[in-house]
Parts: sequence; structure tokens; C-alpha cells
Amino acid sequence: MWPQRLGLPSGLLPVTFPNMRGKGLLSAALLLATLLCSVVRSRGHGFQHSAALDGGGRYVVKWKFNETSITFEVEGETRGYIGFGLSPNGAMASADLVIGGVANGIPYLHDYFADSSRGVHKDPVQSYKLLYGKENHTHTVLGFSRDLQTCDPKDIAITVGENHCITPPNT
Repeated sequence: MWPQRLGLPSGLLPVTFPNMRGKGLLSAALLLATLLCSVVRSRGHGFQHSAALDGGGRYVVKWKFNETSITFEVEGETRGYIGFGLSPNGAMASADLVIGGVANGIPYLHDYFADSSRGVHKDPVQSYKLLYGKENHTHTVLGFSRDLQTCDPKDIAITVGENHCITPPNT
């Protein structure tokens, strides 16, 4: 599993979301998640959509988009790292992955991809841009953005219709 190969805990929870209908080109793009924590405050201003990716509300993502890009804010009841991925079918194989966190007070974010055998590789084209990151003793929050269409063959195109996301285990 990709977290294990990166020295992170193993396992993934695939999540599939149905079509969304509504505003603009990408309102159907992704059903993701958001969690407001009383200790680590979300910068969630202007996010149009949100959803919890787990049953307990411990892993949440907000997102907003325009005609060319999408911005995410992921908040997890975790320390160390946050993993998030887009998948063609809800499985690990051929997924577009992002892993980030806060180390020694400095936020980081890296773009990865999984090959057809679920091997994880750092994407030579880093399509995701870190906007902010913060962590306390219980939660990590990352804000990042990406173009909808990157022209990178290792990235999953974010389109209208059903999209699949995957998250690390225990989320």
C-alpha cells in the first residue's frame, strides 16, 4: 500500500461519490468533505462544497472551483500527514495521490501517483500547489489547489460526473 511504501501506516479506504448537480462546470466534480475543529480553525472562507469522508467526521474536505482550477482544504483528526487521492474507479491502482502535513512547524505537500500494480511513485510533474498547512496536538489542516486539466498523464482529470476519492486508513 502507498502509505507503507512511504514509511506511513498501511491501508486505504476507497470512497465513491455519486454525481452532483448544480452550479457551474465542476459542481458535479467531487463530493469531498469538511470538518471544523475547535482547536485548529479552518480557513474555509469561500468554500462552496464540503463532505465528511468518514462516518465519524474525523476526515473532512472542503472545495471550491472556477473554470480552470479547484482548491481543497482537508482537515483530519491526525498528526503527521494527510493523504488524499483521486482514482479512476475507487481503487488504489492508477490513482492520483497527494500527501502532505506539517513537519517541524513547516507545511509540505507532494504529488504522487500509483501505477497499475499499486506501486507509488513521486510524480515528476508536481501539479498540486500548497496554499497553507497547520497542525496541533490532534488535527492537521492543509489547503492546496490544482488545475482541473493538467496535461500530466499521471494526473486524474477532474470532470463533471462521478469521481472517486481514496483516503488513508482509519478515516
